[in-house]
Formats: sequence, structure tokens, C-alpha cells
Amino acid sequence: MNRYPLLASLLLLLPLAAMAQDDCYKPLYDKGLAAYNAGRYSEALKKWEAAKTCPDVPAAQDLDSRIRQARAKIPAPKPASKPSTKPTTPSAGDQLWDIVKDSQDPKTVQKYLDQYPGGRHAAAARQRIRELQPAAPATQQAPAGFAFVPGGTF
Repeated sequence: MNRYPLLASLLLLLPLAAMAQDDCYKPLYDKGLAAYNAGRYSEALKKWEAAKTCPDVPAAQDLDSRIRQARAKIPAPKPASKPSTKPTTPSAGDQLWDIVKDSQDPKTVQKYLDQYPGGRHAAAARQRIRELQPAAPATQQAPAGFAFVPGGTF
């Protein structure tokens, strides 16, 4: 296999690669300037910082001042709000509810409602009292004009 044609073609491509590198600074600088003029300061900053790394950066250039201008236009990030480090203590109503919520005596749960009728757990307390009250015995009512006779043997 002849390696010379491959070597010759690589040698022909080297100047093209060098020319591509020579065309790095100007497009990035111009795109950064267009972004800056359009108010897209972060984008301009990125373009100009990339232009500084190009091999064809001219000796006399104003990138540093342009980068400072763009940074000055970008608003500083707002500091994150710190969560409260103060431990929250349950209110007296919450503490009382924790004590009475599992009670089997509706009078005990009623004590919560007596002290905190509009409290945070008032609805749950009313529901708990309904659950704990004994069910009323089922009574059958006779229609008007009739007497009720309970079932059994006659």
C-alpha cells in the first residue's frame, strides 16, 4: 500500500486548519458585541471570554474592558434566604390536642373544645366526640293512630 498519497493529502489540509484557527477572534468578538448591544450581557461575556483564548487575538484589543462592562451590567444574584434556625415549639392548643386525641372518653376530648373552640384541631375534636358517643338505641315508632307492640310470642 502506498502511504505517500495519504501523507500528501494531510499536508494539503494543514493550511486549511491553520486558516480556520486564524478566523476565531473576530467572529466571537463581533457576536459578543451584537449580544451586548441587544442587552444580552451574559451571552456577550461568554463570547468575549472565549475570544480571549483564540490563537489570533490581536496585540491591541479591548476585550478586558468589554468584559468588565458586561460584568457590570449583569445583576448580582440574590442571596438565598436562610431557613429559620429557631425551633418551632407546639402551641398550648397543639399540646393539649396531642394529649386528648386518642382518649376513649368524649368528655376528655370536649375539654379541648371548651378551651379552644376555634382551635386548629376543633373539627377533628368534634369528629372524635361523635365517634366516641354511644349510638342511640334504635327505637321503632308506630305510625299515628297505632300502638307499637314489640315482637315476641303471643
